[in-house]
Amino acid sequence: MTCKIHEEIKTDIAFASSQATSGKRSEVYVDMSVAQRVAAVIVVQLTEAHSAAVQLYQAKTAAGGSAKVLGDAVTFTNTVGDGYAKRDIICRVEAAAADLDGDNGFTHVGVNVDTTESALAAGVFIRSGLMFRDGIDQDTQCDTGTVTTTSD
Repeated sequence: MTCKIHEEIKTDIAFASSQATSGKRSEVYVDMSVAQRVAAVIVVQLTEAHSAAVQLYQAKTAAGGSAKVLGDAVTFTNTVGDGYAKRDIICRVEAAAADLDGDNGFTHVGVNVDTTESALAAGVFIRSGLMFRDGIDQDTQCDTGTVTTTSD
């Protein structure tokens, strides 16, 4: 059996397309107890020379309880001087589950976007290294043709 990409990752909406200014925080914090890595992929429309700072946060709940910074913010700037009023800038930041402060109960990851102008922004989380895959035992190798299913 061949594994499909969507079987190896889980995607979640960080926030739907909306006007963003300073402090556009993700509407959901994703559970990292089921994954090894997470990437936040944000698309921001920026005019030339404007920027967006993307910062991951860790929290104790899916609602963002006790949220605190996870790593350093990454700044993305529109440096393309081609005369367009706005350009879509794709911002990617990521972290490993091991980066979270698990000793103090931090299990979820969210994202915040600060922009130097009012800009449209949308974002998704992509989790990989899933510990489970829709009832399929993650330890089962996809290319063997043998799949073990589990039920609750």
